Amino acid sequence: MAKRGSRRKQGISLLPSVFTTGNLFLGFASLVSSIGGHYSRAAALIYAAMLFDFVDGPLARFTGSSSGFGVEYDSLADSLSFGVAPAILAYLYALHQYQRYGWVVAFLFAAGAALRLGRYNTSTKPGKANSYFQGLSTPTASGTLGGLVFLTNMYGTDAHTRAVIFFVAVPLLAFLMVSTLPYYSFKTMRLSRRQAFYATVVIVVAFSAIAAEPALVLPIFFLAYAFSGPVLWLLKPRSRHSQTNSRAASAHEKPSDEHPT
Repeated sequence: MAKRGSRRKQGISLLPSVFTTGNLFLGFASLVSSIGGHYSRAAALIYAAMLFDFVDGPLARFTGSSSGFGVEYDSLADSLSFGVAPAILAYLYALHQYQRYGWVVAFLFAAGAALRLGRYNTSTKPGKANSYFQGLSTPTASGTLGGLVFLTNMYGTDAHTRAVIFFVAVPLLAFLMVSTLPYYSFKTMRLSRRQAFYATVVIVVAFSAIAAEPALVLPIFFLAYAFSGPVLWLLKPRSRHSQTNSRAASAHEKPSDEHPT
């Protein structure tokens, strides 16, 4: 019985690494598809890799099989799937028209992803859920890049316009990854029963929209989230300023209540 139990535990602990390997495989498949000129397929494979990456971490925590090896293996897989693969996709799809400047811009994305992953691994405490990410996550940045591939294909954008879009978007996404802009993580979200019901309705509508027009809806979602960081950064000083003013106003009003005229 003890041997059977230990074998079952080993099987469970191996499961997260299986999903991480799936993430790595899909990232490599995206890379091969880009080299073969199948750019929409390469973008779709990056999205598929995101699903595997989304599962492996929670699965490791749920099965109690989190380990230093798993963390490092996951980061290495992410570096390929969400760093190198989308950078090569951007270069071969659009940036190659700028020749050496194009591959330098593509390299910025790969380097930004590696730096973002390294900072996340060294600054995040294991098992601690944070309300905000520091900088745009690598899967979201690569999803945004893949979304631009879908959009430019859908609207038949000419090669020159496509190159300009990616020449601006790729370094911008690289900057957002290494920035300290706040991005809501949804990990600490707590909803009441009524809020959970409405959130479920929104999720159902969102999935229906994605199923109907994935090449249009997915890019919009990712672009909206990518821009949410700068928006939150702009709103935070205003909220602090308003809180300071309200405290000052309350402090000013308090003596008048204690000593009425």
